[in-house]
Amino acid sequence: MTPLTEIIRQNLARFAQQAQQDNITLTFQQAESEQDLPMDSEAISHDINVMLSHLLSLTPENGKIELSVTRDNSNKRILSITNLGINLHAYTGILKQIVLPGRVLKNGPDSTRFEILLDTESTDFLNSMDDSKHHEHNLYLEIQNRLKSRFNGTPNSLDALKVNPVEAAFLARVNRIIQDNLSNVQFDVNRLAELMNISRTQLFRRLKPIIQQSASGHIRSIRLQKAKELLETTEHRVSEVAFLTGFENLSHFTKVFVNEFGIKPSAFSKFKPTGQE
Repeated sequence: MTPLTEIIRQNLARFAQQAQQDNITLTFQQAESEQDLPMDSEAISHDINVMLSHLLSLTPENGKIELSVTRDNSNKRILSITNLGINLHAYTGILKQIVLPGRVLKNGPDSTRFEILLDTESTDFLNSMDDSKHHEHNLYLEIQNRLKSRFNGTPNSLDALKVNPVEAAFLARVNRIIQDNLSNVQFDVNRLAELMNISRTQLFRRLKPIIQQSASGHIRSIRLQKAKELLETTEHRVSEVAFLTGFENLSHFTKVFVNEFGIKPSAFSKFKPTGQE
């Protein structure tokens, strides 16, 4: 039997690197008066890992996830997991993946509190678990709005929402990493997998069913979409746009651009040499 605090801290340590990479604050608060009793770690560890893996994928940059141990009205111990940055109160599907009884509570316009019952004999807690299940479909709209605001114009990003909100969140994280490394000519599938903390094989298996193309093709599509945007909205030369979007070779950039859009990049360019209208 392991003290509850130690169980929580051990599991938080597993996600510390991912939280840091995603610029998400991950904390644990425990009331000083709460006795740190030994617990069976298997079920609690499983549920914490399930919750954090989902919430880190869904919580946007500069968000926060806070764990705390509290008491409910019947004095039963509750593990509360609160996220700040997006309202996920309709995300009840996650409860089907945890072992201990759980529920989702509204916690403000951009915050949600997930509660896991540690003392499982509490019937009052169990009776309240169905309160928000009928709102589950709202999550699709919430994630869709966030993806639209961040990845507007990115190929395939919104199609995934028709499949699964977790897959949509996974794709959002993939797209963000690609966007963050857009001008890096050395950025490739291997580096993407490394930053996602998964193997190249796992990346392929998870990404291919969502986007219906290879990871390398998805990276190229995002580069080209950004290149088209820069050509249409700035006065950068074609060669500058190629460099800014990670293409080291101008002739290769022109070739793949034509393959993608059916027209040369110069046709989109706002740049006009001196003396031309």
